[in-house]
Amino acid sequence: MNMWDTIDLGTATRRESELRDTFWATILEGGSSMYRRTGTPESALQIVRSLITGFETKPRVVLAL
Repeated sequence: MNMWDTIDLGTATRRESELRDTFWATILEGGSSMYRRTGTPESALQIVRSLITGFETKPRVVLAL
């Protein structure tokens, strides 16, 4: 999820729940991950690290950017 630093936390948390429980439930149950990008380098690194680690136990991720 993107742009957490531009809206209030309550609104963002409600939207995250809606996405997790309704729109993305199937892909999350299938093993996808969901992260908050808060506009900080740390949050961006968390997302990148999730893509480049864990290949021993998960299928390889190929991105088309």
